[in-house]
Amino acid sequence: MIIAQQQIKNRANDIIEEFKKNSDTDIDDVLEDYRSDVKNFVNLPEKFYFKKDKSDGHKKLAEMLIEGYDKLDSNIKKQYKMEFFKNVEKRCPFCGQLLETSGKANSEVPTADLDHFFPKSKYPQFALLPQNLIPTCMECNRIEKHVNFISPKEFKLALENLKLLKDFQSHPNSHFKIFKALDYDCNNEVFK
Repeated sequence: MIIAQQQIKNRANDIIEEFKKNSDTDIDDVLEDYRSDVKNFVNLPEKFYFKKDKSDGHKKLAEMLIEGYDKLDSNIKKQYKMEFFKNVEKRCPFCGQLLETSGKANSEVPTADLDHFFPKSKYPQFALLPQNLIPTCMECNRIEKHVNFISPKEFKLALENLKLLKDFQSHPNSHFKIFKALDYDCNNEVFK
């Protein structure tokens, strides 16, 4: 396993352990929903079970996972970006724009934001899931993706139609140009 991915998973596991120690309501249900969604992420099921408004326990774990990502050490994020682009051209997976390196001596880290493919605000269970993390250009992270978000169900259907689903599930690098390939009007009512 790649080092940064393992560190991110370790952070998620630490949060789960902390949640178990400091929660007293519906722990089993919350963790069952969380584990089911994380396990089935690569299958992109019709629906996910973990919803932050499902219970107080779900809300608490959602907040802990999002905060855990927000406080993730910047060196882990840099390492993840370097590992993500190992052996591939440093381009934004969404728009294809070439990403520059920082300009510092011997720097291989691209100037990219680390983004969540499925937004952590809607899917907090994936806030610390490496398969959901994608280095993107700032424009796609801050503007484009938030305007053009599609649901996992519609995303899965589109990928199956384009014969890209297995590629998407196998490795994060396959996320390259996914949105361009989909060519969907994501502002359509069906995606909301």
